[in-house]
Amino acid sequence: MLTDPSKAGTNPISAATMLDLPLLGRPTTAKLGSSTAGSCGLPVLDKHLARVAQQPLAEKREAFSGLGERYKEALEKWETEKPAVAERAEVLKTSIEELRGQVHPNMLLRFDRIRERYGGRAMAEIRGLDRGRLPKIWHCAACNYRVRPHVVMQILNEGNVVLCDSCKRILYLERQEPEA
Repeated sequence: MLTDPSKAGTNPISAATMLDLPLLGRPTTAKLGSSTAGSCGLPVLDKHLARVAQQPLAEKREAFSGLGERYKEALEKWETEKPAVAERAEVLKTSIEELRGQVHPNMLLRFDRIRERYGGRAMAEIRGLDRGRLPKIWHCAACNYRVRPHVVMQILNEGNVVLCDSCKRILYLERQEPEA
């Protein structure tokens, strides 16, 4: 049944009639504007849904029941440890200031710029990949860029400060103890 476009907003099939159509083979009793919700079993459905919703809520409340007590215990533990941590932080700060005083100002400036750029990680270790009979391959641990062997020798033998060709971090090599 088609409607005339000139009669915009009018529909030959009303909403109330649509509700009376069978849904999955069962007729509905609700009509548009009907206020008798109790006649179609909604209070029973509401009780069932409330009971089903309360079950997970009770489980969650039970799971969180000891959380406040655990928090208080952890807070008390932290309060007792806080002075020792603050003291250790002060010792480290003074140690850092002493070491910064021993470094050339230009190198310190370069280090600080790199540290700012990379969120506190200005240095990168050079790691070697042992390939058996083949020569060792060296790479930057921060960006995995391959480090040339002569750069590794400059760091080991001459003590030069060398930047990674890729990420521009200061490269260092862990001194390994000779195996006995």
